Amino acid sequence: MAIRQIDVPRFKKYICKGVPKEWDTPHAGGLTESTSLSYIKGPEMTYSPRILSTTGDLTKQLETLGGNAPLSGPLVEFLIRCCQRMSEPMVNGFQPGFLLGDGTGVGKTREIAALFWELYVGMKVKKAVWLSTSSELSYGAIQELDFIAKLIGTRTTLYVRVKGKILEFQIGNSDDNHDENDDDTEEEEEEQEEEEEEDSQDGVEFNDADGGILFATYSSMANPDIDDFLVDNDFDGLIILDECHLAKGYDTGRTTMVNGRRRKGSVTGRNVANMQIRYPRAKILYASATVGTEPCH
Repeated sequence: MAIRQIDVPRFKKYICKGVPKEWDTPHAGGLTESTSLSYIKGPEMTYSPRILSTTGDLTKQLETLGGNAPLSGPLVEFLIRCCQRMSEPMVNGFQPGFLLGDGTGVGKTREIAALFWELYVGMKVKKAVWLSTSSELSYGAIQELDFIAKLIGTRTTLYVRVKGKILEFQIGNSDDNHDENDDDTEEEEEEQEEEEEEDSQDGVEFNDADGGILFATYSSMANPDIDDFLVDNDFDGLIILDECHLAKGYDTGRTTMVNGRRRKGSVTGRNVANMQIRYPRAKILYASATVGTEPCH
């Protein structure tokens, strides 16, 4: 009997599964997924995002946003699936989390920003901690958070931990008017920032009533700022582990064998694991474009 070989493409065009038609707008760059994954059907989507109801029909905003919807269909699918998962009851004493594994360039920063505002509007989550590799990445976070905030007409405060100091940024519709004197004050603001950097600051008092977002790096997790911001172990807000692959290798204090090689766990992995144990009610988002890993992690 002759054996016939059938060539199957490794990747296929990504098609949203279960996103309502009015929210399934095209993605700017076009997306693909592996052929094998395309045959896997996810859970039925029942969650209805509040921020999409607030912004209305996304297709009507294409002209005002340069031809691109604020959230494309694939990004809406993430938002629905993630919020639906985070709405489920606790399992073994821990709140269910979600892994965002979209590739580079898909728009994970906007997805994270949309998630925060959805939890803010829909689940009354007022606080979040955003952990990443560098404080410089906070600029992208500020831009995306501000973009979504102005669409839905709300605001919050973003605290960024830079070189041991806490910088404060207002996000959202605080003041959209551009004054003629704004350009003249840019130099004064830069001088003020330089003076602030020269002054040492051991801690900062966060306004617990207003909530907000604390953007910090994995290397600063040992600092008490994060715990001061979250207040207590009953924190049920959002913890974002951006570039979460850096937390691989939970440090048990002993060396393990992985594929015949000796490997010791990382301090970052230990800090992240301890944070998850310390805040079991937190809604944790794991985000990375390189989520493939080994069972030991």
